[in-house]
Amino acid sequence: MYGVVRNHPVQPQPVHMAPSRDRYRLIVAGHIAQTAAATIEDRFGVAATIHALGNNTAVDVTADQPSLRALAILLWDLGHDLLAILRCGDVTRPD
Repeated sequence: MYGVVRNHPVQPQPVHMAPSRDRYRLIVAGHIAQTAAATIEDRFGVAATIHALGNNTAVDVTADQPSLRALAILLWDLGHDLLAILRCGDVTRPD
Protein backbone atom coordinates (compact mmCIF):
# COMPACT_ATOMS: atom_id res chain seq x y z
CA MET A 1 0.00 0.00 0.00
CA TYR A 2 1.35 3.40 -0.98
CA GLY A 3 0.40 6.80 0.33
CA VAL A 4 1.59 10.15 1.56
CA VAL A 5 3.63 10.13 4.76
CA ARG A 6 2.81 13.07 6.98
CA ASN A 7 4.46 14.05 10.25
CA HIS A 8 7.22 11.49 9.80
CA PRO A 9 8.43 10.48 13.30
CA VAL A 10 12.14 10.47 12.35
CA GLN A 11 12.21 13.72 10.36
CA PRO A 12 10.37 16.51 12.17
CA GLN A 13 8.69 19.20 10.10
CA PRO A 14 10.47 22.59 10.05
CA VAL A 15 8.89 25.08 12.42
CA HIS A 16 8.76 28.88 12.04
CA MET A 17 10.66 29.01 8.78
CA ALA A 18 9.99 32.25 6.97
CA PRO A 19 9.05 31.65 3.34
CA SER A 20 11.76 32.91 1.04
CA ARG A 21 11.09 34.58 -2.27
CA ASP A 22 13.57 35.77 -4.80
CA ARG A 23 13.74 39.00 -6.74
CA TYR A 24 13.83 38.59 -10.51
CA ARG A 25 14.12 40.89 -13.51
CA LEU A 26 12.47 39.80 -16.74
CA ILE A 27 13.67 41.77 -19.75
CA VAL A 28 11.05 41.95 -22.49
CA ALA A 29 11.85 42.95 -26.07
CA GLY A 30 10.27 46.30 -26.88
CA HIS A 31 7.35 47.69 -24.95
CA ILE A 32 4.76 45.70 -23.00
CA ALA A 33 1.18 45.95 -24.21
CA GLN A 34 -1.19 47.86 -21.93
CA THR A 35 -3.31 44.72 -21.44
CA ALA A 36 -0.22 42.79 -20.29
CA ALA A 37 0.74 45.55 -17.85
CA ALA A 38 -2.79 45.63 -16.43
CA THR A 39 -2.87 41.85 -16.04
CA ILE A 40 0.53 41.83 -14.28
CA GLU A 41 -0.67 44.58 -11.95
CA ASP A 42 -3.87 42.66 -11.18
CA ARG A 43 -2.08 39.35 -10.52
CA PHE A 44 1.10 40.51 -8.79
CA GLY A 45 0.15 43.87 -7.24
CA VAL A 46 3.05 45.65 -5.55
CA ALA A 47 5.29 42.57 -5.94
CA ALA A 48 5.91 43.57 -9.59
CA THR A 49 7.05 46.82 -11.16
CA ILE A 50 7.32 47.58 -14.86
CA HIS A 51 9.67 50.18 -16.29
CA ALA A 52 11.50 51.11 -19.48
CA LEU A 53 15.00 49.75 -19.97
CA GLY A 54 16.38 51.44 -23.06
CA ASN A 55 14.36 50.17 -26.04
CA ASN A 56 13.09 47.24 -23.96
CA THR A 57 10.99 46.81 -20.82
CA ALA A 58 12.01 45.41 -17.43
CA VAL A 59 9.57 43.66 -15.14
CA ASP A 60 10.96 43.40 -11.61
CA VAL A 61 9.11 40.90 -9.45
CA THR A 62 9.44 39.32 -6.03
CA ALA A 63 8.17 35.79 -6.53
CA ASP A 64 8.60 32.10 -5.90
CA GLN A 65 9.36 29.73 -8.78
CA PRO A 66 5.72 28.93 -9.69
CA SER A 67 4.83 32.64 -9.77
CA LEU A 68 7.89 33.44 -11.89
CA ARG A 69 6.91 30.70 -14.33
CA ALA A 70 3.33 32.00 -14.46
CA LEU A 71 4.59 35.50 -15.28
CA ALA A 72 6.89 34.24 -18.04
CA ILE A 73 4.09 32.15 -19.56
CA LEU A 74 1.70 35.10 -19.36
CA LEU A 75 4.15 37.29 -21.29
CA TRP A 76 4.74 34.57 -23.89
CA ASP A 77 1.01 33.92 -24.27
CA LEU A 78 0.45 37.63 -24.91
CA GLY A 79 3.03 37.56 -27.70
CA HIS A 80 6.01 39.13 -25.95
CA ASP A 81 9.60 37.94 -26.40
CA LEU A 82 11.66 37.47 -23.23
CA LEU A 83 15.29 38.43 -23.71
CA ALA A 84 16.42 37.43 -20.22
CA ILE A 85 15.32 36.31 -16.78
CA LEU A 86 17.78 37.40 -14.11
CA ARG A 87 17.80 36.44 -10.43
CA CYS A 88 18.55 39.53 -8.40
CA GLY A 89 18.64 38.10 -4.87
CA ASP A 90 16.73 36.72 -1.92
CA VAL A 91 13.97 38.62 -0.18
CA THR A 92 12.94 36.94 3.07
CA ARG A 93 9.50 37.81 4.33
CA PRO A 94 8.99 38.29 8.08
CA ASP A 95 6.91 35.68 9.92
